[in-house]
Amino acid sequence: MKFYLLIIISSYLFPFEILDDSMNINYSPLSVESSAMGGVYRPFNADKKIIFSHLSKFGGIYTLDIIKYNYKQNNIIFTSHGVDDITNTTQAWQNIDNDGPAANEIDYSKINYFNIKDFNLIISRIIKNKYSLSIKSTFSKNYNEYGFGLGINIVTVKKEFKNLDYYLGVWDFISFKRWSTSSFEYYKPKLMISFEYPILKSLNILTLYIDDRLLENIINYKVGSKISLTDNFNIYFGNSNLDKLSIGFSIINELFNIDYSYMMSNDNVLFDNSYNIGIGINISKLAERAEDFYP
Repeated sequence: MKFYLLIIISSYLFPFEILDDSMNINYSPLSVESSAMGGVYRPFNADKKIIFSHLSKFGGIYTLDIIKYNYKQNNIIFTSHGVDDITNTTQAWQNIDNDGPAANEIDYSKINYFNIKDFNLIISRIIKNKYSLSIKSTFSKNYNEYGFGLGINIVTVKKEFKNLDYYLGVWDFISFKRWSTSSFEYYKPKLMISFEYPILKSLNILTLYIDDRLLENIINYKVGSKISLTDNFNIYFGNSNLDKLSIGFSIINELFNIDYSYMMSNDNVLFDNSYNIGIGINISKLAERAEDFYP
């Protein structure tokens, strides 16, 4: 209730608009396993691994770097993501009329570049073995403007219905950002439903994100499969709105894991393909091994 009051009060104090956040970290895969499976929802692990990953999307246009660690049952994620070297021509156009700038009206010496970057700190915790509550803080840099944001995601732990497992959640249950220009943005919540169905040594997942675009028959879907060939080697396949095919693998042992995925863009997406690479280190197991070497 306090959060709702904060939103209502803020709407009167600041210029306020409800919109989609194109840089929303919620809709980027936060693990290599997820990206290899088309971006399906994967719950956070409670092991003591520290995980580093790098996603290069559309030939490097968009990048996402992640550090993830579980500390005292709190899953902590730090992300840095965005687009670099965006062309800024706002100062280069001179005497623009309704037909746009002519060639002789462009001062090419005034063309420069800027970046759009978001930095997120996401802390998640299981509440009463029923829900995973995530608090997302954001620092945004867009050209010469800055923004600070806060968001909340709520998702159930795994539920069972006969042979089908599922998760149900709300992304951006409350999510807003205050910019240095004094504008205040509130972001649309989205319903997340993810179904899991195991077959032999495979795990098959369908994740749906549903919002007001449902009225236009638009559903953001992700579908993928994980196949365990051995205890130490998994392969992945997936498909989504943006990627016609994603593939990947994981090599796992007690101390380390190495993950890789490759995503091929849909034919109607005019960008190059993408890749995601990650490495995980089991800190607690590594510490146990160190004690054996140094009694």
